[in-house]
Amino acid sequence: MIWYIYGCDLNRNHPEAGKAAQQYMARQGIQPGHCCKYDLSWLRAGDTIVTNCTQCDLIFAERTRDVKIMSLYEYVLNDPDFPWKDYGGETMILQDCFRTRDDAVLQEAVRRCMSHSNIRILETEHNRSDADFCGVWLNNPAARDAAL
Repeated sequence: MIWYIYGCDLNRNHPEAGKAAQQYMARQGIQPGHCCKYDLSWLRAGDTIVTNCTQCDLIFAERTRDVKIMSLYEYVLNDPDFPWKDYGGETMILQDCFRTRDDAVLQEAVRRCMSHSNIRILETEHNRSDADFCGVWLNNPAARDAAL
């Protein structure tokens, strides 16, 4: 079974994007999953979780075994019919979260999605495995140079 974990942060801060992502996944026949912070007994060995939240990724990785975790970015890259929006070559700054420093697959997927959307990427100085910033999210204040 494939489950989509839509992430409370996305839905709280970007409700339209959250709703669009949920509708897309429903059209794909993907079941909505449950919050990463509560009972996970609904998961079974061999299930796949698709997330759009790095915090959910970390929580599921810590709390589950025999479950594959992939980002929504990775998922849409495998959909040949995904309706990429064309940003007309607009330049956007990309800052990796330090939670993803060891996740080259996710980092590359984000960059490939931006490329498919015709976005020119301007990388921050501390990126990929050197990322040192977390940003502001639902469960904590902004953090820099946090010990992992």
